[in-house]
Amino acid sequence: MLAAALPAIVLIWLGLHADDPFVRLFSSAHHYGAFIVALVLAALWLGRDAGRGALTGKPGAAALAALGLLTTLSDALFLVQAVLPLLATALLYRHGAARTGAPRHALMLPLLPALLGMLSYKLVVAHPTRYSSRLGLSRLADNLAELGRIGTTLFGERPLLAAAVALALALGAACIGAALRQRPLPGLPRPLQLLAAFATLSCAATLAVMLLSTTVLPVARYLVSALSLPLIAGVFTLAHLLGPRFRYPGVALCLVFAGLLAAEAWKVRAQDDTGSYYYAGRIACVDRVLAAAGARYGIAQYWDAKHLQGLSRRQLTLAQYTSELEPMKWITSERFFRPGYDFAIIANGTADELRLPAARLIAFNGEPAQTVFCGNLAMLVYSTGKLRVPAAAPDK
Repeated sequence: MLAAALPAIVLIWLGLHADDPFVRLFSSAHHYGAFIVALVLAALWLGRDAGRGALTGKPGAAALAALGLLTTLSDALFLVQAVLPLLATALLYRHGAARTGAPRHALMLPLLPALLGMLSYKLVVAHPTRYSSRLGLSRLADNLAELGRIGTTLFGERPLLAAAVALALALGAACIGAALRQRPLPGLPRPLQLLAAFATLSCAATLAVMLLSTTVLPVARYLVSALSLPLIAGVFTLAHLLGPRFRYPGVALCLVFAGLLAAEAWKVRAQDDTGSYYYAGRIACVDRVLAAAGARYGIAQYWDAKHLQGLSRRQLTLAQYTSELEPMKWITSERFFRPGYDFAIIANGTADELRLPAARLIAFNGEPAQTVFCGNLAMLVYSTGKLRVPAAAPDK
């Protein structure tokens, strides 16, 4: 229990203090979902490898297949960060598995559905959510420099975090080397060796793809699994090596980090909502204006829409439009687009190629019921459903 609780608490603390990629824990659309599924996938596979009860039967097989298909369909990185490293680990440790759960068979369960999810993406997903990616050597130097910058930003002032990740990856490398020699590390149970090797291979595969990408720039959010899995494997290994003695440092560390989180939560609770870091003043202003007008459905350019929907406390629905007032259906739902809206949000100071044209909207719809400014955001508020977008209007 302590080995599970400690990394969970620490990851939350890192999310508040270490920025990218750990801060993505608090966002629903930045690869943390795939990381959580990778943990579940590894747990199911370890159960099959050990021939453990129901996990070796049809329900376990169905779960592995479903996870491989749906998660890869949602996040293509899942194939690189979870399925392929798990397959490689299974092949490294193909000797000694329980007969009922031979890993070379078990890993076909997520692999084939994951490949199906990758290949069927364009047939299943209506609005694009993926970048076109290609691998090659043409950007290797630039990508290496960018990864170095990300590492310096993340670890430069956090040597303990860097040391923890490095030790966990070294453990995984040792497990991989021992498996290649067919001489497992003494004193470390097979499941822990599998987990450590899987975490290191996942990190290596992620870094390799980021280095070789010629179309997608390396960014910190792609490192969620690459950095989190080794930390979890390291904590579980430490708990095993210390045995009963782990309860003392484990409890102490849990209490320390939980206490820090509780103190920060109390501090935020004592602050005024309109001025706290977690509810920026201009977001609170937007919410107040729209609440008073009874408005919920609006339009905005892509980045404003994502930002406001994520931080607003009124559950706004914002359809994304370009500066030409064409629907921008990138990573969004068809349900967000409507014949009429309640308001439009225009960010002053935004580049012309991104900013919605307020003059064109007013010329087409007439003057709004009210125009309100919240920071750099200008809101054109109309009666419910009375704002139409010229490019999408029936008579255009």
